[in-house]
Amino acid sequence: MNWSLTIRSCVIATVTLSLYALSSVGIAQSNEADLYWELSENYNQNSNRDSAISILNRGIERFEESGTLEELATSYLYLGIRQQTYGKWDESAYAYTEALLLLENTKEYDWLKSKVYLYLGLLYIKTRVKDSDYYIDTAEKLALKSGNNEALFIIYKVTSRFEEGIEFAKRLGNNEYLTNYYYRLGKINKTTEKDYLDSAWAIIPSIPKALLQNFQLRIYLSDYFLEEELLDSALYYCKFAEEVAPLLNDDEVENHYLRTYSLIYQKMGDYEKAYKYRLSADSIHALYKTTKVDAVLIDLDEQRISYKKEVKNLTFQFRQKIRNFIILVLAVLLMLAIIIFNKKRKLNKELTESNKTKDKLFSILSHDLRGSIASIGRLAKKNKAEDLAQIKTGADAVLIEFDNLLFWSVKHLDKIELNHELVDLVEIIEEVYQLLETQFAEKNIRFIPDFADDCVAYADRNTLQLVLRNVLHNAVKYSPSDTNITVEISETSTTTTINVIDKGCGFGCDHEDKGLGLGLELCEEFVGLNNGKLVIVSSKEGSSVSIQLPIIS
Repeated sequence: MNWSLTIRSCVIATVTLSLYALSSVGIAQSNEADLYWELSENYNQNSNRDSAISILNRGIERFEESGTLEELATSYLYLGIRQQTYGKWDESAYAYTEALLLLENTKEYDWLKSKVYLYLGLLYIKTRVKDSDYYIDTAEKLALKSGNNEALFIIYKVTSRFEEGIEFAKRLGNNEYLTNYYYRLGKINKTTEKDYLDSAWAIIPSIPKALLQNFQLRIYLSDYFLEEELLDSALYYCKFAEEVAPLLNDDEVENHYLRTYSLIYQKMGDYEKAYKYRLSADSIHALYKTTKVDAVLIDLDEQRISYKKEVKNLTFQFRQKIRNFIILVLAVLLMLAIIIFNKKRKLNKELTESNKTKDKLFSILSHDLRGSIASIGRLAKKNKAEDLAQIKTGADAVLIEFDNLLFWSVKHLDKIELNHELVDLVEIIEEVYQLLETQFAEKNIRFIPDFADDCVAYADRNTLQLVLRNVLHNAVKYSPSDTNITVEISETSTTTTINVIDKGCGFGCDHEDKGLGLGLELCEEFVGLNNGKLVIVSSKEGSSVSIQLPIIS
C-alpha cells in the first residue's frame, strides 16, 4: 500500500503539518498573513518550493506597504519556518531576525514573540552554535505569559523536560504532545524504552493528524529494533516513515530516514545500499548544514538585537547591553542609597558635634574671654599709668580670642575661603611678634629668631598667621619670666618646618587652662587645611611646637 498517495488524497485540503500547526494556532483570525501561509502550504504540499516561498515574499511586500505590524512580523516568521524546512537556514535566520526587530520594542504580541524567540533558539540548537539558552528561556517566559501551549510543547521537548511535558500534555488532554514525550523519554531510558514506545503507539493520533509525530515514532521504533538487531522490523518501520515523509516535505526529515536506512543496510551487510543511502543523506545535509550557515549564525551571535526598527542586522550583544544597563542602574541606586545614608549619618554627627561645640563655646566664653575682660576691668579701675601695658596685653589677648572665635565660626559654617600661595614667613612672624611685643616685654621674655631672610611656604596667609599668633601667644602665656622663646625655620626641597620653642612647664603641667580654648583646635585644623602637620613635644623643661608646611604646590 502506498501511504504517500493515499494520505495525500485525504489531506490535500488540510494545510496543517507540525510546522503549520505550531505557526498558525493562536494567531488572530483577522491576521491576513495566515492566508498567504495557507497558499504557501498548498504549494508545499504539491512540492512546489519556489512558489511556496515566493507567495510569502509577496505577502511581506504587501504588508510593508499597507499592513499591520503583526501581519508583517507574522509573515517574516512564516518565511523563516518555510526556509528552515527547505534547509535554507541562513535565510531562515534573517527572516526570524526581521520579525524580532519589528516586535522588540512593543509591549504586545507576546504569543507571537514567543514563537519567534523559540524558532531562532531551535535554529541555534540545530547548528550547535552558542546562545540558544537566551532565546529558549525568553520564549518560555513569553509562552507562559501568553498561554502559548504549542510553544511550551516544543520547549519542554528541546530542554529534555519530558516528565514535566507529560504532566503538561495530560493536563491539556493532548495525545499528540503526550506521544512525543513518551517516545523521547523511552529514548533516554533503555530499560523501559519498549514500554514507552508501546504507550506512544497506543495513543498517537492517526494519520493525517500529527504527521511529524507519526514520522518520528516510526523512526524511533526503527532505531529500537535496529539496536535489538531485529532488522526486518527496523526496515519495516523505516519504510513506513519514508511513506509519511513526502507530506512533510522537509529536508531534515528526509535526511533522517535516509541515514536510518544506511544504518540498517550496514547491519544487514548490504554495504552497497548502505553507502548509497549515506551519500543521499550527506548530499541533503550539505544543503542546509554548510559553512555559510555557520558563518551567518556566528555573525548573528556576535551581535545583539538593536532597539531601532531600521537596524536590520541581528545583534546578539543586546542581552549583554541590557544586563550592563541593569547593573549600572543598580550601581547608581546603591550609590544613591550610600550617599543618602552617609548624609543622614553626617547630619546626625553634625548635630552631635553642634551640641558639643555649643558647650565648648560657652566654656570658652565663660573662661578665656571672661577672664581676660575681667582683668582689663580691674586694671582700668586702678587708673594707674603702669597698668596701661597690662591693659594692652589683656586687650591683645581678647583680640586673639575674638579672632579665634571668628575663624572658628567661619570654619564650622563651611564658609572659609583659602588662598594658597607662596608666603613670606619672615614677614608673617614679624607681624605676629609686633602684635605680641607688649606681652613679651611685660614678662621680660626674649624673642630669638633663628632663620634666614628668605624663608617661604605654600599656604594661606590668613590662616597661617592665626596659627602662629596662637602658638606664640600660648608660649608667652605659659613661659616663666626672663626666659627665651626661639623660633626656628628649616627647609628641605619640599617642606618648610617652623619650630616654636619655649621654657614653659609643658602641656602636661598643672595649669588647668594650658592649651585650652579654640586656639589649639584651630591650629591643628588650619595646618591640616594647608596640607601641613602640627607636632607638639612637651616636657617639664619646656615645649616645642612644630608646624610643617609644603614649600611647593
